[in-house]
Amino acid sequence: MATLPNLPAARSLDSGEARSAAMMSRQLIFFICSFLAATGLASAQTVVRMLDGSGDGNHILNRPWGVAVDKAGTVYVSAISTDNVFAVDTSRAISQIIDPSAPLDVALDLAVGSNGGVYVTGFQTDNAFEITRDGLVTEIIDFSGDRTGNLLSGPVGIAVDALGNVYLAGNESDNVFKIAPGGAIKQILGAAGDGAGHTLDGPYDIAVHPSGKVYVTGQFSNNVFEISPLGGITEIIDFTGDGTHELLAPMGVAVAASGNVYVTGNETGNGFRITPAGTITQFIDQSGDGSGNVLLRPLGIDLDAAESVFVPGQISANVFRVTTAGEITEIIDGTGGGLGPFAGPSDVAVDRKGNVFVTGTFTDNVFRIAHAAQAPQPTSFPPHRVGLPGWLGISSRWLREGGVAPAQSRLEE
Repeated sequence: MATLPNLPAARSLDSGEARSAAMMSRQLIFFICSFLAATGLASAQTVVRMLDGSGDGNHILNRPWGVAVDKAGTVYVSAISTDNVFAVDTSRAISQIIDPSAPLDVALDLAVGSNGGVYVTGFQTDNAFEITRDGLVTEIIDFSGDRTGNLLSGPVGIAVDALGNVYLAGNESDNVFKIAPGGAIKQILGAAGDGAGHTLDGPYDIAVHPSGKVYVTGQFSNNVFEISPLGGITEIIDFTGDGTHELLAPMGVAVAASGNVYVTGNETGNGFRITPAGTITQFIDQSGDGSGNVLLRPLGIDLDAAESVFVPGQISANVFRVTTAGEITEIIDGTGGGLGPFAGPSDVAVDRKGNVFVTGTFTDNVFRIAHAAQAPQPTSFPPHRVGLPGWLGISSRWLREGGVAPAQSRLEE
């Protein structure tokens, strides 16, 4: 047994020494508080680590990917390696709401309906599930797709409209399905795209406007399609981007109430806004905020009520906020607001209050950043980079292999 070294005996301080020690303590406290205030670290409590690898204490969380939040403020997180979904309510109570036995393999994207139902795609099992408020789990589509010959393979993005219609993208089957509340399934977009030469290859993310218009990114065809409620299909952006800046590997898409569509280019490290009139503008690029905080491999995207855009950089391990005025701010970095490490953010969601939720895929955690106006971030310490895999993109093979990062960068098979 190891023994402690001999320590000098403690002695009592006289009154003069005590006063001197007290004064030094007060000076030290004052210095620390001044330092925190000057650097922004005093506001670190505005960043909260909501979930980590321990999951709910009984079921672990490994490689969290998708994140969504409902009207009540409950946050949902999917995990691609443990094949499960967790719910974290406003009291921070954590519960697992679906597991691999569903069967669910590579739980990827999430959506929440107005009825409180949670929807998740199973990339490896070629299916999707609905989990009701009461905990009832129902498979709403499987590999057979619409059962008329249009199959589903490698579903990724999923979204739900105000009427309860569910939309999901088959990344490997190059199609998009609509599932009505009664269970009827229809393919609304296929590999032919708009039928006018603009094809769809690797649909990844989906967003739905209140008008019923649906937007889909083509990860490998480098474009975005709009599908009208009547079924009309229009390509609204392609690889040429805004004509000056290219769009390659678009993976995240969001649509504002105004009708503006926002898309991230994973390979080009940028983001574009497309107005209803068709005007295309790049709103962020690899330079990030222009102050040394770069944006690398943006993936997910979301908007707040003021139409500020939130973009996570999966390889740069950060999240940026871009306001309608064009102001760009890094709101979290690899330090996780001092609570890190934080790496590999794959998805981001914003609640009604403007709180931002982001998954740390490579660090097995989830963070909440309080409403950006209340949450200046620490900037004095360099980002903490831990165990970041050497890959620079998402491929279906990577997902099929359970999220184990390959040694080489690849965006395609």
